[in-house]
Amino acid sequence: ELRIEALKRRIYIKVQSTDQKRIPKHVKAGLDRMVQETSQYQDSPSLVLNICLSYGSRDELVQACQKLAASGDDITEESLQQALLIPQNPDIVIRTSGEIRLSNFLLWQTAYSEWFFLDKHWPSLQKDDFLQVLNQYSHQRKRRFGT
Repeated sequence: ELRIEALKRRIYIKVQSTDQKRIPKHVKAGLDRMVQETSQYQDSPSLVLNICLSYGSRDELVQACQKLAASGDDITEESLQQALLIPQNPDIVIRTSGEIRLSNFLLWQTAYSEWFFLDKHWPSLQKDDFLQVLNQYSHQRKRRFGT
């Protein structure tokens, strides 16, 4: 079970949603338990695992802009970034299932991420798949951040 593995490995789990009312109550209860139990690692996790469920990046951007507009703060690139559900920019994004599209996922945050498109579905991924991605990322890709 993910919760038990996360506790063993000091993984902090966060659930990100732009429409929580679409998540069934029994699913939300299990997710809330995982988040609560792993929050003990919030300040010094070995890894942060963001689970995006009932999430849409366009909705996230609209909600962040609404939040900033309501606060009266200036809307800048930095303030918008901080108002997002996930303000961090991932280095790597793995898109599974053979699809080669972004699917409204972390549109702002992944502007300079390295994308890997795999022909396998998520449950079929193995350790070797992740190692191949990491190897390609570290040896064959050069991060340029838009320059």
